Amino acid sequence: MLAVAPTLRLPCFPRALPDSKPAATPDDRRGAPAAFPLATRRRALTTMAGLGALGAAGWLAHSQTHVWRPWLATYRTGVGEQLPVTFDDATLLVLNTASAVDVRDTPAGRDIILHAGEILVETPPPAPSSQLTIRTDHGLGLTNGARVVVRRFGHATRFDVLQGHVVIQPDRAVSAWLDLSAGQRGKLHADGSSTPLPGNPEVAAWRRGRLVARHMRLDRFLNDMARYTTWRVAYAPEVAGLTLSGDFALDDVYRVLASLPRILPVTVTRHYAPWRGDTVRVAAR
Repeated sequence: MLAVAPTLRLPCFPRALPDSKPAATPDDRRGAPAAFPLATRRRALTTMAGLGALGAAGWLAHSQTHVWRPWLATYRTGVGEQLPVTFDDATLLVLNTASAVDVRDTPAGRDIILHAGEILVETPPPAPSSQLTIRTDHGLGLTNGARVVVRRFGHATRFDVLQGHVVIQPDRAVSAWLDLSAGQRGKLHADGSSTPLPGNPEVAAWRRGRLVARHMRLDRFLNDMARYTTWRVAYAPEVAGLTLSGDFALDDVYRVLASLPRILPVTVTRHYAPWRGDTVRVAAR
């Protein structure tokens, strides 16, 4: 069975299923509270229905807002694109493939809200009166002079500090903040943060159109390469743990994948289906 590298898709709204509970027996009803009068029950049901409708409308509005945020963002990129933005204070923001951000200036400084994808941020030397805040649904990062790569995953946001310092703070656990120095990596979850780890010095290689692998697992490599193409990339579970090293171009993903049999015991095939488009499959040789 082949695993498929994740691709960006709009989420579907869940459908409520009827609750199927057995009817109560006389023994079950014995300790039940006395029934409400009919008018009271009607009022209660009307109130509950109104609250339920409000709750459903609120949930739907939040879900739709969440779905459409990347499409309505200040800056966004398509698959395989990059977008550099330089602000009047010399701050540089670069969006990687399939990314979306909003930018807001505040009295305290500047807010960058990362809705999807990955960004590189370079801020000028520290200014006491200026602060840059990078926000996601998982929390925020604060700095007033740093070079940092921030990537948003479904369950977490990762900060790789290349220069300077960044303080990261989870959304629902304010006391679990971390101070990251140059060369460190940290992850934010809404309820906490990970222990700082050594960062990857090549994490920003995408800025020059490259993916640098150092003893990287093949499944991770394929998942990363899949971000730069509209093709589906699938692989057999038995090849997932193979490792590879190298410096790979991101502007021709299929050519890179087609070269894998020269360095690994794998086969690479390409298939096309009208309803799905092109799929590249990597399997054991």
